Amino acid sequence: MNPLKTQQGVVLIVALVMMLILTIAGISAMRLSVVEERMTSNYAERNIAFQSAEAALVDAESYLKQQNFQEENFFNDCDPSNGTVCFQSNCKGGLCFDGTFTSNNSDECNIKTTNTSASELYQKASIWADSDYHKVASIDLDESTGILAPAKYIVEFRCFVVKDPITQTDADFLNDRRYDSTYWEPMYRITALGSGRNPNTRVMLQTTYRRN
Repeated sequence: MNPLKTQQGVVLIVALVMMLILTIAGISAMRLSVVEERMTSNYAERNIAFQSAEAALVDAESYLKQQNFQEENFFNDCDPSNGTVCFQSNCKGGLCFDGTFTSNNSDECNIKTTNTSASELYQKASIWADSDYHKVASIDLDESTGILAPAKYIVEFRCFVVKDPITQTDADFLNDRRYDSTYWEPMYRITALGSGRNPNTRVMLQTTYRRN
């Protein structure tokens, strides 16, 4: 028997096995490349959405600093029909207050407490879906192409905080001056919702703010 003839079949089998291994390796490399590309794309989308939401927070803080809202804007009986800007429980105009603060009881401001985060105003989908109940950030991260949707935000009034807790004394808050603007400053919670180029990629950020 010629030993060369018996070895030809072995070479063919080895070649086929090597081709199979190379094919499997190539397919695995392609799949890994696709997964990495998707991961990179998702990270980039999330980063864009994060920057958009962060820009909306800056926009909201600038808005509050310019407006310098006073007590009459927070009272439960605030009347927007006469042109007054009001913080209300329905978040009309993106300005929210879910609590009690009345003009005839100026020494008490309370925020409605909830048992679950789902009851929070910023968790209501209707607020973000209807432009009447949120504000749109004026900062545009995508001015050239218009692909990126502008970020949205709402501002919640969260009662008052002391302006200077170090130098102020208890006597400063007596004689019906509890919410005197000399001693107290409104506290706000800002919630911003930004999206990436893919509208399904969204990031929500929150911060608390008061004017200096």
